[in-house]
Amino acid sequence: MVLNRVISFTHPWSKTGIIALTLGGVLALVLVLLQPFDTYSMEMEYKGLRLSVYGLIVAVMVLLIHPLENFWYARQGRQWRVLNEVVMVATGLLLMLGATFLYLSYFINHEEPTLSSALDFMLYFGSPYIPLFTPLWLYLRY
Repeated sequence: MVLNRVISFTHPWSKTGIIALTLGGVLALVLVLLQPFDTYSMEMEYKGLRLSVYGLIVAVMVLLIHPLENFWYARQGRQWRVLNEVVMVATGLLLMLGATFLYLSYFINHEEPTLSSALDFMLYFGSPYIPLFTPLWLYLRY
């Protein structure tokens, strides 16, 4: 079965740090330079810096899931399988979307988050980034 196939695992923290900085940097560049989702029309102080924080959040989330990956890797006899990769990338994406949504709610929009607004964010703002960043993340991890 394909999901049980053993694949390479990014074990060292240094490589995970490079992956985190690369993903966060790419997201920050996209948001600051391209300003998608009508952010070019937004009027706010320190817009570039505030948009760059999204990249920082993504980088931190990549670093936060790494101990869990290392634990899982050690428990399986130092073997990493396709299923492990799928579960960890999906978990990472959910954490990234959740954390960026909370940042948007509290620090950009200054409002209380709701389940409805979280689902809207994930559908309309988060889902376009998944096909953009998942292949890059998987490539860097491999």
